[in-house]
Amino acid sequence: MNLIIEPPQQEESLSETQTRQGSNETTSHCPTVLPASIDAVSKEASEAMVESSSTTFAADVRNYLPEPPLQLSDLILDDNYDPLRWPEVFVAIRGLAHNTTTRDLYKRFSREGNIVSITIHSDFRSGHGNQRRKGAIIRFCPAPADCFWRYGVLSMDIGMGRPWQVQVWLDLQRHANSQVLSPVKTGVLYSELSSLIPDSIAFGFMSDAHTFIPMHTAHATEALPALVMLNLRRKYLEIQFHVQMIDTRPQETPGHSAHDRTIEYRMRIPLYQIREICEIVHSPEHYALFLNQDTPPLFYKKSENVESTFDDKTPHWNERCIWNRETDIVYDKEGMRRAPISLYRSQSIVDPGRWKAYHINFHRSDINPYTHDLIMSALEDFNVRKAPLNSFVVQKARHLPVWQWIDRKRSDQTSLKLALAGLQGIGLLPFSVRYQLEVCISQDVLNEYTLNRAFVERLLSLGEERATVLLEDVAAQGSRVYEPMSIYDINYNKYHKRTKLPHYCTPMRKAVITPTTIYYTSPTVETSNRVIRQYAHYGDRFLRVQFTDEKLEGRIHSNDGNEAEEVFRRIRQALEHGLMIGDRHYEFLAFSNSQFREHGAYFISPDINFTTAIVLDWMGQFDSIKTVARYAARLGQCFSTTRAINGTRVAIAQIEDVKRNGYNFTDGVGKISSFVAKMIASELNIHSCGVPSVFQFRLGGCKGVLALCPSARENRIYIRTSQYKFPAAHEGLEIIRWSKFAAAFLNRQLIIVLSGLGVRDDVFLSKQEKMLLQLDEAMVNETTALGLLQKHVDANAMTLTLATMIQDGFMGAQEPFMRSVLQLWRAWSIKNLKERARIVVEDGAFVLGCTDETATLQGYFNSNLPRKETTLQERIDMLPQIFIQVPDPQLSGSYTVRKGPCVLARNPSLHPGDIRVVNAVDIEGLHHLRDVVVLPQTGDCDLASMCSGGDLDGDDYFVSWDLDLLPEEWFHPAMNYTATKATTVESVTMAQVKDFFVEYMKNDKLPTIAHAHLAHADIEWDGVKSSKCLRLAELHSEAVDFAKTGQAAQMPKDLLVRYWPHFMEKRFKAKHQTYKSEKVLGQLYDRVERVEFVPLFDAEPDSRILEGFEGSEETMNEIRKIKVAYDTGLRRIMAQQSIGTEFEVWTTFVLKHNKQGSDYKYHEEIGQLSGALRDQYRHACIIAAGGKDPNVLEPFVAAMYVATSEEMLKAREKREDGNLSESPLISFPWLFPEVLGKIARRGRQPTTIALKESIPAFNMNAMPASSKPMFRPENFHDDIETTEGVTHRGEVLKLFEDAKGTSKSRYAGADWDEAATPPSIYSLESNQAILPMTSSSASDLQSLSTSYWLDSLTSSPAQSRQLDDTPQAFLLGKPMNPFSYDSQGDPKPQLEEQSTRVSLDSAEEPISQSQVSDVPTNIPTKVYKEHENIEGEYCSASMPVVQDPQTASFNAEDEPEFSDVQGTLLSAREGNLESVEIIHETAGTKSNEVIEEDLDGIPSEEVLHMGSS
Repeated sequence: MNLIIEPPQQEESLSETQTRQGSNETTSHCPTVLPASIDAVSKEASEAMVESSSTTFAADVRNYLPEPPLQLSDLILDDNYDPLRWPEVFVAIRGLAHNTTTRDLYKRFSREGNIVSITIHSDFRSGHGNQRRKGAIIRFCPAPADCFWRYGVLSMDIGMGRPWQVQVWLDLQRHANSQVLSPVKTGVLYSELSSLIPDSIAFGFMSDAHTFIPMHTAHATEALPALVMLNLRRKYLEIQFHVQMIDTRPQETPGHSAHDRTIEYRMRIPLYQIREICEIVHSPEHYALFLNQDTPPLFYKKSENVESTFDDKTPHWNERCIWNRETDIVYDKEGMRRAPISLYRSQSIVDPGRWKAYHINFHRSDINPYTHDLIMSALEDFNVRKAPLNSFVVQKARHLPVWQWIDRKRSDQTSLKLALAGLQGIGLLPFSVRYQLEVCISQDVLNEYTLNRAFVERLLSLGEERATVLLEDVAAQGSRVYEPMSIYDINYNKYHKRTKLPHYCTPMRKAVITPTTIYYTSPTVETSNRVIRQYAHYGDRFLRVQFTDEKLEGRIHSNDGNEAEEVFRRIRQALEHGLMIGDRHYEFLAFSNSQFREHGAYFISPDINFTTAIVLDWMGQFDSIKTVARYAARLGQCFSTTRAINGTRVAIAQIEDVKRNGYNFTDGVGKISSFVAKMIASELNIHSCGVPSVFQFRLGGCKGVLALCPSARENRIYIRTSQYKFPAAHEGLEIIRWSKFAAAFLNRQLIIVLSGLGVRDDVFLSKQEKMLLQLDEAMVNETTALGLLQKHVDANAMTLTLATMIQDGFMGAQEPFMRSVLQLWRAWSIKNLKERARIVVEDGAFVLGCTDETATLQGYFNSNLPRKETTLQERIDMLPQIFIQVPDPQLSGSYTVRKGPCVLARNPSLHPGDIRVVNAVDIEGLHHLRDVVVLPQTGDCDLASMCSGGDLDGDDYFVSWDLDLLPEEWFHPAMNYTATKATTVESVTMAQVKDFFVEYMKNDKLPTIAHAHLAHADIEWDGVKSSKCLRLAELHSEAVDFAKTGQAAQMPKDLLVRYWPHFMEKRFKAKHQTYKSEKVLGQLYDRVERVEFVPLFDAEPDSRILEGFEGSEETMNEIRKIKVAYDTGLRRIMAQQSIGTEFEVWTTFVLKHNKQGSDYKYHEEIGQLSGALRDQYRHACIIAAGGKDPNVLEPFVAAMYVATSEEMLKAREKREDGNLSESPLISFPWLFPEVLGKIARRGRQPTTIALKESIPAFNMNAMPASSKPMFRPENFHDDIETTEGVTHRGEVLKLFEDAKGTSKSRYAGADWDEAATPPSIYSLESNQAILPMTSSSASDLQSLSTSYWLDSLTSSPAQSRQLDDTPQAFLLGKPMNPFSYDSQGDPKPQLEEQSTRVSLDSAEEPISQSQVSDVPTNIPTKVYKEHENIEGEYCSASMPVVQDPQTASFNAEDEPEFSDVQGTLLSAREGNLESVEIIHETAGTKSNEVIEEDLDGIPSEEVLHMGSS
């Protein structure tokens, strides 16, 4: 065979040739220059390749590469040189007409073979004039059947009325560049694409280890051949086949239906998912490859309209354009889409998610031995093991699938089959059993075609509870059971069902819907939310649903084209038509905000009094919300994971936000009294850090955080307008989390921004180097380990638990569990260093934010910008101020206030202005706030929004007082970003919410934008300050707001990344698309090597616990049963999250998980799962032990340790004997690390323990879930007192409501500056309202930065009262609406003279004697805006005295007199408060107590509190 290769044009100059070769778009058409690596293939490398093919190929390349310059007569090569044997070829074309498109080229050359890609370029000049001419490169895989390029010239029709002549030749340079280097054999190269042509492909499953059950076979034809293609660049194996869709409906005339059709499909299997590939020789003529996969591949369908995939404006086309994702291979797809999703697909021609074994049959004559051997050699090099099958049987299915036995509805055809066989259906299984059976089937532990009638009958005979527990045990084991009847040999463990859950936890079922199948998981314990608590008696009708890509592929990514449209149609089908499990139909309810970002939602199975409409109606009143995205977010607010604080009666005071210049300085933050905070801390069992300073909460339709306010009344919380979102049923105060200290860590985003602001690279490198050295030393030095663990505190505070275990001597004793978790902590820390540049900042903290209620801290002012001559101290004084008080590392148990310049940031920080330099100061009035960062209320702009658009409703902030991290640039402007206005609708429907869910998944560009920003920041010379990075930072904010506004961020093409830095580990990018980064992130990446975690089971158990222990056999048996139940629960979490070891679950230091959800707060989420499991089994052990008394609990925990040690030692003996069974789980006794520590520290005398007499008849159902009262809403009196009276549990809580019932602030409409608006505070006993008034002195007001109010004396003499420390007078009125309203419904002052009752309720701050003297005798007629001289009308009245219980009155003509006939009499002369008389009434008898003292001498414990908050 002759091969013609086109030479370069002789007239082309050297400079032109160099220009072409230096351009990324040019293609050298000279085939004579190949990379040196090709020509320099060593003899050893050649021998390492397959002898029969690879050596010949290398020789062919060397023998037949002509030397330049070439003449046409030189280009006739030997017949031995056969490109048709190559896996792929590149054909170059020159001389295309100027209007030639990729569509034209596909039409002309697709007849020659399978085209993979087409690229048009304009890099050649003709010899006439310097006119640009077009050229193209067409890639074929496999090689075409004929060397159509041999003639050098071809004609093609481009619609010009005559054929157009083009030059064609084989491009060897492209072929050489497409080679992929073997990862294990030095110098060996493989083609990027290789392919084989099979005869048929059978889809099915394995009924046992050697028997394949084919369910459908796709046969190849000459017109539609099948194809097996190996792509080594992207590292996947593709199998292409076609399916004939036959219309099975009765036809009027015999023959084919007009609706019959043939569709081409393709499935793609990543190489890392292929464990082994088997070669089977059926006969001398037939040979097969066999794959049995654990997870489904990605399926694609070829577009029936190839024309639509071309864009004439784009010079590139790839065959991926014609292949779109497929989810079902079924004839009637439209009918299927109208049905609920279920595991069983009765109408499938091929079930892509269930039939995961593939038998690929070849005819020997069709196999290219050269290509075949190359593919098998390459697969082996890329870690795909070639395994022979000694015994292989192909057999038809012996049974009908189990669904035919247990489903209520059957097709007529199936019923007929059963009747003819003399069989009848068994009927419905109890739902818990049915669900757990589907768990086992979906997880491939059992196969539906191997479960027969006898299996189902045996299952029913066990009873619901035992059958459910048995199937849970089977699912937890995780391995395939080929003999289903063998599961009945498993012993029943009563503790699986008898173990009560903590009152704040609930078992939750979960379904993971992928494009081709659905996975169910056994119920796992998780913290509940208000909706599930309200409908606890319908708990088994809730289902968590998450939408992901195929297993191990992670989340479903957004797509600009239509490639994944079928995937989104399947999601829409689930949302619209629900899921079927047995006889239960689950339908969409709503989703929490965190679920939404992870593509999850709650579904429910309706019942008579439990429907979607009923639940949504109970959740709240959302009619006033006109934005779909915001409507969905408000629904999600009810599903936040919370702990209910039961039995705490709280009173709500409504206060306004501090707003200025369009900024909200108190967005999302309210206040809470010390009393309520202590109640919450007690309920949540918070002891390690005292009473937290801030709680993230939910209350009815309110959300945000509550910051500690020591001056607040006992049961009062203060809610701001920004915290009230919608009217909702009050179900008590709920807590999400609370403030606690966590170590500060840098990450890649913070590092690149700090670097862009002037922090030197060596600062980061030295900190990383120090951290690595410390981690190594911590493995051998107890002091170093203890210090690091106490400083590197994680979000779940597990490092503090490990530190306590070291103090108890477990590290010194070389205890195996202690050593293992320490090694895991090191491996986890190093992994985060490598992949995220997570470098600890020892002089820093990661804490919640709140606001400065004293308005003392200096805010950010636009005028405070330094000049060249500004001194360092002046620069510091210009900085906005913060307050932060954190644990003192030098003195355990004490706190210290940090002072001086700090770095303040919020994750993620992408814009140079997102990181703020601030000045930490010490404010006496803020010392009650710990483990939080306090941000100022003053200034031109709030500091929180300058930090990546943050607020104070629960955001965490990075704070560093490490001077090395202070950037050179302190005052970079913040990003000027305004959120896109959301589209409003007349009325939001649930159909729109479902549409929004799908649209969000399709258009969520947040990960894409974040990755692009990181790459551009590295490659651009000016980093994060480059125009591309600044645009991407703004796009990132738009993408974040997508969940609120419904407006998707659009990624422009010019911001797409063409070249990726190596540290981003883009494994599927070609080499020319990646580069080695020399910037700081690249250096940090290269200096860290990952560490493999290996549990240390060979160490000896701690003898301090083992020695002297004596336990009865009865006790040990009971402990072993509890351990089996605990181990099962632990394995469920490991299986659900794809976590490798129990140590990762226990510590929450997870090295790898299943990516069924992003890393968005994953560490905290796994902490909740792990914590719930620990609480559940701690409680079970305490009950079994007989209580918490150390005399009974400590021996029991020691027995737990002994039982676990015995298992571990037995497993070690088996391994030594060659039995490599999996190691037992050993974390069970470490449910009580503090008890083990006590035992180990002091040792114990030999103790014999036995179970209580009641234990053998142990009934968990009759025992409380905890030592606290069982949660029964009707038993608690946690009503809420508001301005409208008392809101009882279950009633709708409405706040900030005006007389018309619309959601307005009480001061809305009044001429009052919103930045200085005082709160509406109420006497919750007497139901009186207070309106703050100002001092008559305007100059006094101008010095104020906030408003202060009086608090009340309660009716109880034991309760205290606090006075304000600012000069203010008070107008207080009995009517709940102290304003009258005009015709527009806005409030207006009541100017008529009237008697006004005055209450001294609701002060937040103490008041001094001198300030009390400033109370005026006349009500002022003007009020002044904060910091300004602008006046505004408020109210004016002269008010005579009126006597009334719980009132104080005054007359403008008389001296002020405050009287309370039932409570308190305060008599004050103008300018001085002389005395206080306390009169209280008990059982009808008055007892008087008069204190004649100065104000400074009044006992604060009895009457007045002094000082400021």
